[in-house]
Amino acid sequence: NQALAEKWTADAIHALRKRYGDDRDQFAKRINCSVPAVRYWEIGRGVPNGPTLKLFEYMERDLDMLERMPQLAAK
Repeated sequence: NQALAEKWTADAIHALRKRYGDDRDQFAKRINCSVPAVRYWEIGRGVPNGPTLKLFEYMERDLDMLERMPQLAAK
């Protein structure tokens, strides 16, 4: 989605990571991607794919969502 890609700029991705209190390694693990991918997104050399952009939308709205996901999957 073009609108999501435009919203999730390098600065916005960096701010989301900092909001979670993560370094790049922790954030990459949190969203199941590589550290270089996070670095490229944060310096504006790459753009996350559609599913990752959607994940960022959920993460922005609900900081605890990812912590609850394993519990939800187990039900």
